[in-house]
Amino acid sequence: MNKILIAILILVLSSCDEKKDLKSDKNAYFNDFESSFGWIDNPNQITNDKASSGTYSTYVSSKNEYSLTFKTSMESLKLTNPKKVTAGFKTFIQDLEGLENLFVFAVSGKRDSIEKKSILWLGTPLKSKNPSIGAWTNIEFQFNLSEKFKPSDVIYCYLWGPKAKLSSYFDDFYLKFE
Repeated sequence: MNKILIAILILVLSSCDEKKDLKSDKNAYFNDFESSFGWIDNPNQITNDKASSGTYSTYVSSKNEYSLTFKTSMESLKLTNPKKVTAGFKTFIQDLEGLENLFVFAVSGKRDSIEKKSILWLGTPLKSKNPSIGAWTNIEFQFNLSEKFKPSDVIYCYLWGPKAKLSSYFDDFYLKFE
């Protein structure tokens, strides 16, 4: 019994260190959906039905095709031409359709006199990471960025569930730029 309690304590403390490291890294962003900096607010896209940490998570479902969207400019994150982004989160998928959910990393900005031109759109299905069904799973994607970005370019990150039937939940989201 003591060994189990010690193992749980080590696991909890190590996850706290990971969050602390992300929060102190100037090229990283972390959100456990207990706060909302950078997130487009829509109360219908946040829930307290399930959460990996804290009280809240975001989700997609048959009635809610998009999760909360992270949106901010390169300038506000103090980024200049990042070469790579790592995006991660925890997900709780309840059915096979949840494997079709996509993680989207997109950038838009003003180009060729078009105000909100899509510069980059990367949509990757969660099934490529073999998440468990009915349990919280850590997911991480890495994308190489070859584009030259401007400070005014805007980053968007969200989960898209075009085929979702049962709710799929997402928590402890992070972005790390290199």
